[in-house]
Order: sequence, then structure tokens, then C-alpha cells
Amino acid sequence: MQRLLPYYSLLSIVFLIGCIQAFVVGVPKTIKSHPVINHLLTQPDQSALMVIKNDSIVLERNIDTALPLASISKIVIAIVYAESVAARSLDPEQLIDISALERFNIDDENYANWKDLGEEEGWLKDQKVALKYIAQGTVRLSVSTNADFLIDLVGIDTINQWLENHNLQQHGLIFPFNASAILSYNSHQLDQKTFIEQMAQMTDEVYYQKTLAIQQKLSADPKGSYKQSLPQKNASNKKYLKIWSDHFTKATAQDYAYILKLLSQRQSDEGGIQTQLDFLFEDWTFQENPGIDQQLDHLAYKGGSTGYLLNTVLYTTDKQGNRSIVIAFLNDLKPRKHQLMGKLISDFVFKLAMDQTFVTDTKEALKGPH
Repeated sequence: MQRLLPYYSLLSIVFLIGCIQAFVVGVPKTIKSHPVINHLLTQPDQSALMVIKNDSIVLERNIDTALPLASISKIVIAIVYAESVAARSLDPEQLIDISALERFNIDDENYANWKDLGEEEGWLKDQKVALKYIAQGTVRLSVSTNADFLIDLVGIDTINQWLENHNLQQHGLIFPFNASAILSYNSHQLDQKTFIEQMAQMTDEVYYQKTLAIQQKLSADPKGSYKQSLPQKNASNKKYLKIWSDHFTKATAQDYAYILKLLSQRQSDEGGIQTQLDFLFEDWTFQENPGIDQQLDHLAYKGGSTGYLLNTVLYTTDKQGNRSIVIAFLNDLKPRKHQLMGKLISDFVFKLAMDQTFVTDTKEALKGPH
């Protein structure tokens, strides 16, 4: 199949060796010169930052504005999957043939990497994989193909009902990832100007319904005839990429503060719910980063990126039981700025989680209109 759509891989978990440190690539000499701080100051309506220490908000900026999430919303999909396992409606050990996932794969580089990892670690054999590894890949490698498979398996209504049940009223509806890319990349080959105008006028509800219609076509087409019928697109079309980025599900930093509190505060393991959540969000993190268990009892990290936005959420619990949550949403980035901040964002959020002086300095640097 020819390359149809670009794939912008998401932030991966930072490498932590012995102590908490992250990508340190050209870190600014002063806090005021930090590109993340600059974006928060110059684009106050297109960014948000929130830091919580032991349930107390110690830093907040624009936390009630809904901004596009990209793959941050995969956290919700993973939680709903875990609850479905705990309710015995799904079996995490059920073997799934890879062909069931291939239906949703649209040039997903992270999907290819996930399969390679499965063969390396031994949980993908004879083109079959346990359901739990599909769910874990949604978080661990941010695999959109896996997320779309889970959406099909669990049910999109069930996933969005979870948001309603938890009273997350500002959180937009979650929809399939690869289907939204197909929609945003002008699959009907309209005149570009006409297409851009149509997309600008399209309501969130119409966009949602159209992505579900495309997802249904992918789901009902195991031989891939529908995918093969899609026209090849210029993967460098930045206008289409921006449409895709802007139309992602939106939510507030406050929404994800609530969601991360659910994860970080730990739950009763009734039905095995906490065991499932640990497998999805934490176990692989400690496995990949020997030594961090000397510093932390719990750690989970998720990023989202499209080339125009860069989002990061993180929670930690240290050896004294102190819990930190950091949420950073950065939208409407220029490509060069996005590239630069992609090298710095992990170090930034980990310092906010682990260094109170850095929190104080950041708060001081952000004083001003917001």
C-alpha cells in the first residue's frame, strides 16, 4: 500500500537512569528564556499548565480552556479497557490475530515499531498477540492502530459514556485516530480551497460522525479494499496536517488533572482493576528504565504531538509518598518551535514534578496577564 498519510510519532517516555533526568538538549540558560515559558506567555489562550502536589494546585495557567489533545485521549481509552477487564467483559489473555488490527492500520509507524517490540520481547508469536499487549501499546508506544482496534472492540459509546459518568463536561467526544486522519487529508480529493473551506465550517458533531463512518468502513473491510481505494496524498501538506491537529478531541488541563488523580491515587484491586492499570501505565516504564524504582514508587507519562501541538501529562509518587501531577498543553506551534520544544518538554515537566525550586521559578516567570 502506498504511503497515504504522514505519521507524527508521539513523545516517548524519557529515559531515567538512577535519578530523575530527561532529555537535556540545549536547555535554556535561564528560566525566562525557556521556549515553553515563552509560549505560555505569548500564547496564553493556546496553552495551559498545571502542577499539583499532594492534591493541592501549586501552579495553574489557563486550566479551563479546552485545547486539542492529540493522543492524550488514549489515556481514557486505556482506562475504559481496564475497567472492562475488571468487569469480566473482556479477557486480557485472549489471543488476537494481527489481521484484526491491520484493518485499522494507515501507515502507522508506531504500529510497526510495536510489532517489532513484540517479536523482540516474545509476546507476539505466530501473528497472534494477547489483548493486554494491544491495550498496553496504546499507551506505551501510542499506537493509533491499537487505539482504533480498542474503540471498535469496547465501543465508542462506552468510551464516551465514561466521560459523562465522570462529569467531564468540557471533554469533547473521543473518536478514531486513523479515520480522522483520512477525513482531514481530503480523501475525496476536492479542490484544496473548497476542502479547506468545508472543513473550517464543519461542526464538531459532523466531524465526529464522519470519522465514525470511516471507522466503520475500515472495520468491515478485512481485505483492505477501502484503504486501497484511498488516493495517495502528499505527506508534506501542512494545511491538511493543521486541519487534523485543530480538529482533535479537546479537553482542559482541569479535565486531565481529574483523570490523572484517578490513576495516581491508586484503587482497590477489586476485579484486578489496579493490576490492569499498572500493566498499561507503569510496569513497562520501570522495566525500560532500571534504577528509577530507587527514586519513585509510581510513574506514568503520556505525550501527544501532531507537528502543531505538543501535550504532556505526568504523575509521580516518590519514596516518601509525595504525589505530583504535571499537565502541559501547547497548541498552535510553528514547525520550528515545535521541533525545539519537543527536545525540551520532557525535562521541563519532570523538573516541575521533582524540583520545588523549579516550580517556584516557573511560577515567577509566568507572572503577568493570563
